[in-house]
Amino acid sequence: MYETQTGRLLSTWLVIAGKGVVKVTPEGHFRGAPEIDQELIVVAETDAGEQVTLSLAEFEKKYGWKNDPERAISAPFETTAALLKPDDHNPGHREPGESPVVAKADDRRAAEWVLSIGGDINIIQNGEGRMIAVADDLPRGAFQLDAVGLGNNQKVSDAGLAHFADCPTLAFIHVTNTKVTEAGVKKLAAALPGCKIEWDGGVIEPMASADPD
Repeated sequence: MYETQTGRLLSTWLVIAGKGVVKVTPEGHFRGAPEIDQELIVVAETDAGEQVTLSLAEFEKKYGWKNDPERAISAPFETTAALLKPDDHNPGHREPGESPVVAKADDRRAAEWVLSIGGDINIIQNGEGRMIAVADDLPRGAFQLDAVGLGNNQKVSDAGLAHFADCPTLAFIHVTNTKVTEAGVKKLAAALPGCKIEWDGGVIEPMASADPD
């Protein structure tokens, strides 16, 4: 995920089979499902130029580095969605000091649909990110749909993608090994230019906004 105005890397999204989505900052801090750290390794270069591969526990013990998941919470909503220029396709835009976009019924309906077919999501509520895998964990209050994991799910088709067309804060969706088509993916990308889409045809990166004249 990149900042649309500067091209600066904000975060990298990974989808781990059976574990869901994990978000990693350029500094290495990450946030994901419980015990996701057991699925991750660190590849580092020592001062001597040697490349070493360590588990997170080994890396923390050897170098004193510790993951801070709070640093990987809200980058997509606060930067990618917010920095896109306001237009008909980006109602999620807001200027500094303005109230954040609150979830419409579309966000909740899309979230409930994803969870009903076995997917997982990341939401933002009151500025904090949460990974959710079951509908009972959805908050009653307003939230923003931030990321969706639907990989390896044959229940997902172009018709399913239509659930997200009116979810302006969606920053990432993973739909590899599903029944979506190129036409369906392109339609979603046009509706959500600030969303990164991973599918069997590759990756559609968020569209950078044009500089004002």
